[in-house]
Amino acid sequence: MPALFGVNGTRMVRRVLPTLTILAIVPLIATISYGQSCTPDALRQTVAQLPDHQKRSDAQKTLIQCGELSAVPLAESLSSPDAGLRLYTVQTLGQMGWNAEAVVPNLLAVIQEDANTQIRHNAVIALDQIVRGGEADLKQLQGWQIQEIQPLIDLKQRLDEVRTALSDDETNWTTKAADR
Repeated sequence: MPALFGVNGTRMVRRVLPTLTILAIVPLIATISYGQSCTPDALRQTVAQLPDHQKRSDAQKTLIQCGELSAVPLAESLSSPDAGLRLYTVQTLGQMGWNAEAVVPNLLAVIQEDANTQIRHNAVIALDQIVRGGEADLKQLQGWQIQEIQPLIDLKQRLDEVRTALSDDETNWTTKAADR
């Protein structure tokens, strides 16, 4: 593999590795930053804010961002005596799309048992949105053919080869430790 480690090969590695490191760290930082508000207690507090007109939009955004983690606290609120909370819970579940698929049985119960016709109507709409979200996810997954992913697999393999070759290279250069 000497061709990988000529002057141009070393420069390429120095340019690519920092970018790959940043791309790997950004999702972790994003998860940490909003992951703290996705604890069960924080989610229950957020669900409790749904009836508040001033806090509803932010609460819904948080619940939607937390995805499947929000499903249980939202499902619990479907049995609340507060009709406003039940209504906004049903609407939020619909906005979550397929991430709310775990609460479909709860929504079916709301459709059959809730005394409030507006809530029952919105539960039907939420179920439709969840199904449509699942269909959209399925179409997206079907689009990910192996030929579309293959260039990424090839790039990873090449980077692994470069990393191994850097570790095995006995040539000393001034920035060898940083290049590994």
